[in-house]
Amino acid sequence: MSDFVSFNLQLYLLVLARILALIFSAPLLSSRSIPVVAKLGPALFTAVAVAPGAESAWHFPMAPGEFWGLLLGEALLGLVMGFFLKMLFAAFTCAGHLLSIPIGLSGARIADPVSGEESTVMGQFFDLMAIFVFLYVSGFYRIFYIGISSSFNAFSAYDIVSGREHLVSLLVHGLGNMFCQSLVLALPVLGIMLLVTVSMGILSRSVPEMNMLVNGFPLSLMIGFIMLFMAVPFLMEAFGKVLDSGFCVLEQWIDSAGGPV
Repeated sequence: MSDFVSFNLQLYLLVLARILALIFSAPLLSSRSIPVVAKLGPALFTAVAVAPGAESAWHFPMAPGEFWGLLLGEALLGLVMGFFLKMLFAAFTCAGHLLSIPIGLSGARIADPVSGEESTVMGQFFDLMAIFVFLYVSGFYRIFYIGISSSFNAFSAYDIVSGREHLVSLLVHGLGNMFCQSLVLALPVLGIMLLVTVSMGILSRSVPEMNMLVNGFPLSLMIGFIMLFMAVPFLMEAFGKVLDSGFCVLEQWIDSAGGPV
């Protein structure tokens, strides 16, 4: 295998560029808590395994200018696929942020170990649920199978240059789907919390002696936690459906951009 890499260095580097870009931008794999060496190792071995079957995607030998242009294009392809999945994954965090406002936990923020950024408590809770669901639906296997193996069999950077509308469509669909799915995930609990807020407003107008500013916060917090506890099984199922739909969209994009998966 080392002889194959040494005699086909251009091919190996093109394959490695897409795989590295996908791993460094995909959900969970791009976490700052994972050492760079732990990301480089699987990328190098995966490139060795995939390169012999991807040789027909390019013509060799190629001029240095063409090679560096294709190397940049392959890295862009990996970034786009990883960024699309990351946008889909961000729908769960966005749903947690939406719920933290009516429940009253928007000010409680902690460091998110996955993204390395500050996040609300509810967003962190939804992140953890999303991680469990992602592992349950074999997310890593599907990333490597659809994003790497199938994509090399379907298209290369040559095909994307001639079909840029598919690339734009994937990004627009991913961004719109993120906001839509986050709202759908948070809507049941948001609806209940809206009713609680309206009820407390009516009580404060009907009985001015009740200080709803003091009594309303623990009441909304308690009702929010109860509703969230009851909705967790349904949220987990919805998470799985969102991830399945995301991988299906990515598979359809690969199919339409290059060929059958």
